[in-house]
Amino acid sequence: MLYHNFENTKKLYAFTPAEGVMHVIHSDNIRRAAFTLAEVLITLGIIGVVAAMTMPVLIHKYQMKALESQFKKAYSVIQNVNLMMKANDIDPWESYQAGLASYPDTIRDEASAIKQVEDFVRFTKGSHICDGHYYECTYGERWIDQSQYYKTLDGKNNAHIDADAYLKKIIQLADGSTVWVGGLNYFSDRYYYDINGTGKGPNRLGYDLHVFTINKNGSIQPYVDNGNINKCSFIEAAHGSDYLGFGCTYYAVANINPDGTGGTYWNGFLK
Repeated sequence: MLYHNFENTKKLYAFTPAEGVMHVIHSDNIRRAAFTLAEVLITLGIIGVVAAMTMPVLIHKYQMKALESQFKKAYSVIQNVNLMMKANDIDPWESYQAGLASYPDTIRDEASAIKQVEDFVRFTKGSHICDGHYYECTYGERWIDQSQYYKTLDGKNNAHIDADAYLKKIIQLADGSTVWVGGLNYFSDRYYYDINGTGKGPNRLGYDLHVFTINKNGSIQPYVDNGNINKCSFIEAAHGSDYLGFGCTYYAVANINPDGTGGTYWNGFLK
């Protein structure tokens, strides 16, 4: 009986690992699972390269998405103002035109431009009129030359808006966006809408500056590309034209890429 117990004890010790063996094996596994400093640095480097390649694309998409949302809101605002004018017996076309019989060959008087500004403010909650020369709403008493401030679609030239828009009185809406009415030189049927305000970029035609037209039937429509001068294109652009991008509003509303290079206007066309 004792011999049997002794043999059992021998077997027990024979198959029991020595003390510390399991600890050594466990420590070896830890060493195998750990990363070396070189491996960590290489991994971080790869992540950095990928981030550097993808972040500009993601940021651009975010910016264009924000502009698209602001544009849709601006288009809704200008349509609602037009409807409210009609509801209050104001004809959006005839009320602000001078020399209707010979339009557009007649220059309207300044009083009609001021009335158009005042009526727009009347029907937009929280908006007010700013002195266009000082841009008091956005910049305080710092003088701004609008003809030098806005760029064409490609960003290469100053946009030609100073002769087309009435800049002495500018409308600032509650959300910070700004609106000019058409100028005294034949373009009294237009609204110029900076959808995120002059204080925010990129301040370029087709991006955040858009043009809307008042039709003779009193409806509002996006300004339509009417030739190479007002072209909305990066491919067939009228290089050197200070009107490049005036025709983009139509494509922005329809969300169509005018160059046909893939994607939509807001996600594919704008660079």
